[in-house]
Amino acid sequence: MRLVWNSAVNPWQCGRIAVIAAPVDQPPGTIDAEVQEQDRALLLQVSDNLPAEPEAPAWYLANILNRQPSLKPGTARLVERKIPAVIQAIIYDVEQETVCRPEWIIAALHSILTIAREQNFTSLGIPLLGYHHSGLATMELLKFLDDALRVTPQSNLNSVWLMTPDNFDYALMAKVFSTCNKSE
Repeated sequence: MRLVWNSAVNPWQCGRIAVIAAPVDQPPGTIDAEVQEQDRALLLQVSDNLPAEPEAPAWYLANILNRQPSLKPGTARLVERKIPAVIQAIIYDVEQETVCRPEWIIAALHSILTIAREQNFTSLGIPLLGYHHSGLATMELLKFLDDALRVTPQSNLNSVWLMTPDNFDYALMAKVFSTCNKSE
């Protein structure tokens, strides 16, 4: 497995899947589906539905929140069948003391890959799940992704765009994936 310094040219391989690390605003090509992080009550998307005026009554805001479904952390769901399709990864529960747990991230990754197989997707855009709000080390999050990609059942998936955040430490990623490669 090789790490990408010029991600569009040198993807690393996780089994037969090419992983291309590139910033969120610089997709390396077209993708069939994009994954979005979400919490079980879909509160991360409520901001799109809030009224523009800040004087909205509290009952109005409470009604918006009550209309949101409650989903199980560690799951994923296909929510839009456009190009690219949208998959929500439910990895947060803001009502819990620990809002994000490793087992939720791992389960969501497997659920995402199951959806990709069922939908015959050949390419996915996946953010580094849990990077912003989990409190978990970047190395651990990268290892979760690597492990999930290596054990995914055969499907049409042949590339994954790892949507890296601003100021992402690509040197750390190189270290993680060189370690994973040695353990094979």
